[in-house]
Amino acid sequence: MKPLNGVLKMPSFDPAFLERNKAAIKQASPLLDQISQAWDEIEEFFKSQGILRGTWLCFDSIFSGAHAQPPIGEELIGIQKIKGAWRICIGELIYADPEDDPNWKPIGEAPTHLRISLLDHVHPLFEELVRSNEEYVKDIEIAAKKSQAVLTDLNLAGL
Repeated sequence: MKPLNGVLKMPSFDPAFLERNKAAIKQASPLLDQISQAWDEIEEFFKSQGILRGTWLCFDSIFSGAHAQPPIGEELIGIQKIKGAWRICIGELIYADPEDDPNWKPIGEAPTHLRISLLDHVHPLFEELVRSNEEYVKDIEIAAKKSQAVLTDLNLAGL
């Protein structure tokens, strides 16, 4: 498309073609709302079951160039605390900087194709959360014993 006097001229489309687009949008809109509502309810379910710490799992590898190379990172789905609230999120972990935060963002901000495909990862994510909670209890038990020892050392136990 070439600008005409500095203004882009849009091509003309057959009205029937434009109507097909309107029909597709009309059909998809309530379905996309349904998917968004499902994610909200999934997130509430996770919260209602209890979350001791953030957890995640890989749903895809990130490559630089040809797939013949080893991956440079992972795309993640997880449950993370964002602005003080537990949220189902997506993120990217780049192996070159494993200490860097995976850029978590809520699933509702993810592209539509990811919000659709990641529905298949809800059950595995919940299973990972349960495993993580079970594992973390051991660390919490150790920390609780340490906290009592610190209080005893400071003569604060039982005050």
